[in-house]
Amino acid sequence: MAGRIASVIVVVLLMANPAHGQQAPDSLRQKFKLPVPRLSDALLAPRSAPAMGASSPSAFGGVLGDIWGGATWTNRPRFATGQDGVASGGFALGDPYRFLGLDVDIISFTTVRERFLLRGAVDFEISRYLGRGFAIAAGYESAIHWGFQDTGPSRYGTVSKWLVLNRDDSAPFSAILFTVGAGNGRFLSEADENAGKKKINPFGSIGIRLAGPLSIVGDWTGQDLYVGGSLAPFKRHQLVLSAGATDLTHSAGDGTRFVVSGGFSLNFLGR
Repeated sequence: MAGRIASVIVVVLLMANPAHGQQAPDSLRQKFKLPVPRLSDALLAPRSAPAMGASSPSAFGGVLGDIWGGATWTNRPRFATGQDGVASGGFALGDPYRFLGLDVDIISFTTVRERFLLRGAVDFEISRYLGRGFAIAAGYESAIHWGFQDTGPSRYGTVSKWLVLNRDDSAPFSAILFTVGAGNGRFLSEADENAGKKKINPFGSIGIRLAGPLSIVGDWTGQDLYVGGSLAPFKRHQLVLSAGATDLTHSAGDGTRFVVSGGFSLNFLGR
């Protein structure tokens, strides 16, 4: 894509209700997009970029013409056994660098155990780029949903900062992405969610570009900790592969789980 490289975020959401664990595996969500700022303070990378985030939603939204999609596999859902996964895709409208951008994500839950789109949801996020590597966004997850859902809709606000350490993206530790925010629903602690409390809870993540096609990500969803790595194997095609482990703190669910994912993004208008 000319003038901007889209990166892939793999969202790993693990929010199963213990009472329904066998019927309702984890709601693994993913937003396969993370546009790098196009302006003068952006990392103008000459190659495709690895993922720089995970479950915590980034404030960097897409522009008109952006599309993305992918799938995630987990070795087991929370409070259940056997493998599962999800599929997701989305598109962007507007332009957050000039006014506002709107991202739309369509998710198919439990796609390994059940047929495609038997259970699903549509998420929305409005974003705005502020300059100097900062962006803000507000989102509404599961604004539209169908089939059994193990958690209700989630609303959030988020801020992201893109920090360029070296404009040569092949250099070690060339960029860092920080994200912080707060929300309800899936961002609550497991105890607060199960108790049905009406409150908000903080979340955040950090992504570090190790060198060229490689990055490492740490993410606290407000409920559990994810750590993983990402690889963009092709220089000119935005295909991203990621793998990691979640609930490393054992603060949610019944133990650590492993996830593997792949996704793509492109702009069909050539931006």
